[in-house]
Amino acid sequence: MQPARPYYFKNIWMNKIRYNLVRKKLLLSCVVLIAGLVLAVNALWSYFLSPTSNKAERSVFVISQGESLSSIAQRLEKNGFIRNSLVFKLYLRLHNQEKNIQSGDFKLIRSFSMEELVGELTHGVLDKWVRIVEGLRKEEIAIILEKELGISQKDFLSLAQEGYMFPDTYLLPVDASALDIVDILKDNFDAKFDSQLENQIPQSGLTKDQIVTLASIVEREARDNEQREIIAGILLKRLAEGMPLETDATVQYALGYDAKNNTWWRKNITREDLESDSPYNTRKFAGLPPGPICNPGLSAIKAVLNPKSTPYWFYAHDDQGKAYYGVTLEEHNQNVANYLR
Repeated sequence: MQPARPYYFKNIWMNKIRYNLVRKKLLLSCVVLIAGLVLAVNALWSYFLSPTSNKAERSVFVISQGESLSSIAQRLEKNGFIRNSLVFKLYLRLHNQEKNIQSGDFKLIRSFSMEELVGELTHGVLDKWVRIVEGLRKEEIAIILEKELGISQKDFLSLAQEGYMFPDTYLLPVDASALDIVDILKDNFDAKFDSQLENQIPQSGLTKDQIVTLASIVEREARDNEQREIIAGILLKRLAEGMPLETDATVQYALGYDAKNNTWWRKNITREDLESDSPYNTRKFAGLPPGPICNPGLSAIKAVLNPKSTPYWFYAHDDQGKAYYGVTLEEHNQNVANYLR
């Protein structure tokens, strides 16, 4: 066997040196490339987060109640408040703000940075969307207003007139007073009860206040427009004949707040409740109660002015809200026995 030649080991050593040099160069190139990419991405990210303009002029931007984040982002980009809608949504996700965008209207400026813009959209609302559904009594509306706008329940209740706080979806100023809110709701009622409806009052045989009072009962008693028209017709006939209206909703109103079940509309009415001496107890007293029992919507008001003529004098609802009508008391009692027990 021949001994290894010295230059053989030298070649191996030189090859290792060359390999290490190449590897270091490749590694350095990768580091430089990655650093360059990081700097480029950072520069691009900073660009997208930067203001779109240096002008400080404010513009109103309205976010509708329930509007999707994608829609908001696209409109912000279209109106020049942000550079890119996808970057806006990614920024919100990275900062855990996706669910904190408020609805309402905002005064935005195009010189806002992304951080400033998001701060406005999550805390800087000027007006806020507030929904008031049909059939709430004023105490229930007061609870909503206190929760959404910080309006004192006591202040609102001292000013609000039951029946005339029109149910609707409102864009309300966050700094509004109780008087401001009452005026807005009442003005909306006056606008909705327009001249066309005013012209129908004389033929109804009722005053405007009586129409609102009966509409409030219909609102609580009926479940849909068809029921409203039929029930309005039944109640108007009973009223004309001097019969008690015998509606549960008026008794519920008289009973007031049910602390046990946390509701203003008590579910289970007892025989003792039906003997209440409250003037709102239409099970016991004939005629209309002294005033509205809730704040009715336009459909209930129209139902009273345009009732459906039927042979029925009685009605009852099952647990699903389906109505069963009767011409006679015997038929009504049979309906109760068949569907309500």
